[in-house]
Amino acid sequence: MTSPRGPWGRSWGRRLSAIQPYTPVQSAPTDQHLETLRQAPARLQDILTEHRQALADIHNATNADTHLTDEGKAARKSAQVEQIQRRSSQAVAALDDETGSAYGALQQRSANALPEPTPGVQGMLARQAAWSRVQTLLNAGMPQQQVIDEADDPETLHALAEELPTVLRAQGLHPDDARAVLDTVDDRLAEVTGEDAANARLAAREADVHQAGLEPLLSHARAEASGQGHRGGALAAAVAAQQARSRIAAGVSLEDDERPNASFGRGLNAAVTAAASRPTILRRAINDQMLRAAQRPQAPTDQANGDAGGRNPQY
Repeated sequence: MTSPRGPWGRSWGRRLSAIQPYTPVQSAPTDQHLETLRQAPARLQDILTEHRQALADIHNATNADTHLTDEGKAARKSAQVEQIQRRSSQAVAALDDETGSAYGALQQRSANALPEPTPGVQGMLARQAAWSRVQTLLNAGMPQQQVIDEADDPETLHALAEELPTVLRAQGLHPDDARAVLDTVDDRLAEVTGEDAANARLAAREADVHQAGLEPLLSHARAEASGQGHRGGALAAAVAAQQARSRIAAGVSLEDDERPNASFGRGLNAAVTAAASRPTILRRAINDQMLRAAQRPQAPTDQANGDAGGRNPQY
């Protein structure tokens, strides 16, 4: 979700004029886009609560009106219910648009913060030399994730992003599993780029979790607000939302994996475990942040949930 790529493709952000190693900071500013996603479930619940109360009020008021015939009560109730459904549907749609814009802004900001590969022949030769060194390490048995974690310059990471998909494909790795590994290339690229890129990447990765959980909640809210669904479906939607958040936080695709050996797929956590080296500072913060987001159905906080160093979490 974070990287808008195809199964074996690659997307690039703009080139930065200077590359500075990432150094964790003690705090990070509140991001309104991230707060929009964190608080969306609670706001959605408020919309539905108001919707249900309005329907109950219409039912009680209409039934208590002794001046209306049964036909008159039915006609009034129908007209008022339709008005409430229209209003609630508009509120759900507005929140859907708001969260979609917030999610898109976070992903775009993260992509823009990543440096592009050096253009021209010079850049091509630098990446070829970097990949030659990487191949030596891989052929000697170093795990791919360790190679990624220990890369400390953008050109080496760009070389990995360009060449590693072919290696993963040759090994028969499922595209979803390959993307989980390649996402860690962008994680590391953000880390070596500097603080701004690292914090943007951290926010984008957390946003993935929130957005995944919002999909089933919004689907139920649209149905209930329009009268095509019942409030009883809220529990199933909440369970589906929690499952979606947990899958994304674990680096697992939301799509069902029907492969015979699906249980051996390499999600993000499995890829991290396979590395001989400890997770880098940013990737450790990303893992912690995504897991916290997955465990928090609603996050009514107006403070940033820590920084890219994993410090000062708010939930």
